[in-house]
Amino acid sequence: PILFNTFANNGGANAPPDNTIDTATLSASLLLPGTNVIAVEIHQFDLGSSDLSFDFSLTGNSAPPLSTQPFGNDLLINWNAPGYFLEQADDVTGPWTPVASFDVPATVTPNAAKKFFRLRK
Repeated sequence: PILFNTFANNGGANAPPDNTIDTATLSASLLLPGTNVIAVEIHQFDLGSSDLSFDFSLTGNSAPPLSTQPFGNDLLINWNAPGYFLEQADDVTGPWTPVASFDVPATVTPNAAKKFFRLRK
């Protein structure tokens, strides 16, 4: 068993370089209705190691896909699922606000160097 004080296995000569991004795909069937808690751990190779980095991201794919198409200075955003509405933010962490256009496709005019969109039910 791996415990909180178990050292990481560096893989020897085949170990990936530091700061290698690891990814995993998990089945949505592991999630239950309501609140789910995801726990992650990071382990050092030895007590004398001075470097450690950690960056966690979780991306869910349960919402219907969005398609986009440039339209002059605007952007047409389309989705094919009733009951969803479009939100936008200047940063992926929000704050999120509803897009004024509730038509599908929605026509938006991005007013920032970067803009994030998501569907909400």
